[in-house]
Amino acid sequence: MGSMRLGRGTAVALAACALIAVFAAVAHADRVQLSAADQAAAKRDVLRRADLPTTVTWKATSYSSKNSGAAASCSRLDGNGSSVVDTAQAGSQFTAPGILVMNIVGLVATSRMLDTTWKQTFGNSPEACLRDSFAKGAGGRLKILSTTTLALPRLAHYENAYRMLFEMRVRGVTVYGACDMVAMGGERTMSLLIVGGLIGPAGERNSGEAAMTILDLRIAETLAGRAFKQGSSTLTA
Repeated sequence: MGSMRLGRGTAVALAACALIAVFAAVAHADRVQLSAADQAAAKRDVLRRADLPTTVTWKATSYSSKNSGAAASCSRLDGNGSSVVDTAQAGSQFTAPGILVMNIVGLVATSRMLDTTWKQTFGNSPEACLRDSFAKGAGGRLKILSTTTLALPRLAHYENAYRMLFEMRVRGVTVYGACDMVAMGGERTMSLLIVGGLIGPAGERNSGEAAMTILDLRIAETLAGRAFKQGSSTLTA
């Protein structure tokens, strides 16, 4: 990850936070009936500092599930209503120079409710919502170049992954960056992983994207192994 270690990753962090806030809001039910057992499970399954690579120094930073307002293009995703009941939620957030990693784990009352949530959120492509929310969180400090699906091995019963590639000016130089979202679900649990970082100048773009994909997969495998008791080597498509 050395090629991504550029300073001033504030815009990336804001954009990633906007993404997670939107999808937390979309997946969030109108009814909340917290369960002590489910809350303990969510806290057990959420990302820990020990899950992250030791090649950089990670700092735990403040995580908030509050949403400052979704983009208009996200409104069609919010249709779960009172048919879904949230029973737990836990989140964590870590930063290193030029990169931010967030994870939110939620549980619902029944597996059917997770099916409903997933179909509503991902049944139609959420890319417009992701792109607009990313731009809103960045506050005009970057230019989005593309929003694409991200190919990863199957780690959970439900899985969707997306990458937003962007460029921004850092100390007078144009650098590239990416923000990835990996959403996994199974039984009653949903786990959302956000990895956002600065890659570097044009010459480092390909290697930087490849490094981010490796980081995505490494963390996602760890999260899936805890939450769903399976990984890419044990789950067939």
